[in-house]
Amino acid sequence: MGRNAGWLAASSALVKDRLPNLRHLIYLPEVPFKEEKFLEEVNKAYKEYGNVFITISEGIKDESGNYVEAGSGSYKQDSFGHTQLGGVGDYLEYLIKQKIYKRVRMTRLGFTQRSALHFASQVDFEEAEKVGRKAVQFALNGESGKMVAIIRDSDNPYTTHIEVINAGEVCNEEKLLPSSWITEDGTYVKEEFFNYARPLIHGEVKIPVEGLPQYISLKHQYNLW
Repeated sequence: MGRNAGWLAASSALVKDRLPNLRHLIYLPEVPFKEEKFLEEVNKAYKEYGNVFITISEGIKDESGNYVEAGSGSYKQDSFGHTQLGGVGDYLEYLIKQKIYKRVRMTRLGFTQRSALHFASQVDFEEAEKVGRKAVQFALNGESGKMVAIIRDSDNPYTTHIEVINAGEVCNEEKLLPSSWITEDGTYVKEEFFNYARPLIHGEVKIPVEGLPQYISLKHQYNLW
């Protein structure tokens, strides 16, 4: 969902469709992070607009390849040897408060992106179901050690097809945001990214709600465990 790839952070640019005049800075893992440059950009935007909306990927690195604010050694590693990230927002919030302006509000969206199905798009919902059905079909046909992939055929109209590929070709690999989709100053994305992302957010999923969203309990319903 992030780390060294900036797809989620870049997707925040879609707010432009609703708030075209918002001053927005996006910091991606694909672009080396320079602290002084960051403060200059934020300070300039704040002085010019009176406010600024900043999106920061947890996986941003400095010019030496070190995760920002990971120098304390407090971060743990997962079973793959990947650094378990978190805290970069707190660190940069502190910097801005110290160097630019005291009234800063930081929001961490990690839990929302994992749990808020009622924010899912119809396209996302339908593709997830399609991939699940295909995975079962391939498994019943004797396929093993494979992964189901969505291959895009067209942006407009948005069309895709499903393929099955060897898991070894993608396991522990990363698909980074193309550098050609990032603005020259490294703080925003170009129209190519909007062309990629816009089709993915169409439609609304209708979740049964009685005060809170109602979700089925697989354990209770199907006695899977």
